[in-house]
Amino acid sequence: PGVCVSYTGSGPVTERQEGSHAHHSVTSPDGKWIFVCDLGSDKIWCHAATMPLSQPRHSTSTPPGSGPRHLVFHPVHPMVYVICELAGFLLVCNYDAEHGNLSITSAISCLPPNYEGTPSSACIRMHPSGEAVYLSNRGHDSIAIFAINTTDGSLKNKTGNPEWFPCGGAE
Repeated sequence: PGVCVSYTGSGPVTERQEGSHAHHSVTSPDGKWIFVCDLGSDKIWCHAATMPLSQPRHSTSTPPGSGPRHLVFHPVHPMVYVICELAGFLLVCNYDAEHGNLSITSAISCLPPNYEGTPSSACIRMHPSGEAVYLSNRGHDSIAIFAINTTDGSLKNKTGNPEWFPCGGAE
């Protein structure tokens, strides 16, 4: 039988964060942890990957109003990258595999500085080589590409400024 886990919390973007809104779950590469992005409470919950699924061991708080949506692991380095839908930015995190902890090291916009619309970032994908992370932006209708250092998993351009490519869609 399945297991239902409930989360609590809310965020400051009242029309989108009136309560917990678990949006995405992913298992760590070693299979020890399950991470759940909670867009509604600005948290990333961490569970031990045991059955039956336990209550969360802990959570990582993201900036208020950010709305964490999806995350990906670097294929080699202990790094996690999180796309935040409501704020339109990328969180770069160090990953402690032993304890399942995430430590946010930077938050970088996925949108050009002159963009005046409402952020609505959606999807994140890691290139199999670990050399780039790709993020989609609804509204701006673009794909943002951040280059990654293969030596340590950090972003090559620490101030952000990814390359943006129009995707031709409309939200």
